Amino acid sequence: MKVPGAATFELRLEPQDLEGAAGRGTRLSLLTSFRPRGLWGLAYWWSMYPAHGLLFPAMLKNIARAAKARILSGPAKLGPQKAGA
Repeated sequence: MKVPGAATFELRLEPQDLEGAAGRGTRLSLLTSFRPRGLWGLAYWWSMYPAHGLLFPAMLKNIARAAKARILSGPAKLGPQKAGA
């Protein structure tokens, strides 16, 4: 996808012990970042920010549903992080 900046999209799967239940589960995490390039990059970021707040949680739920997995919690939203943090 062409965007006015550098974008990353990463899905992570991590094994998890289930608290209060026997067995194990898998945590699915979606990590994204965007480094805008110029004024168009900033305009793109701020115009798309609300849509991404709806799109990404729905995407995670649909992935879990397609995998026929129970959703035990979340998705939880993380706020913006400083570069390198």
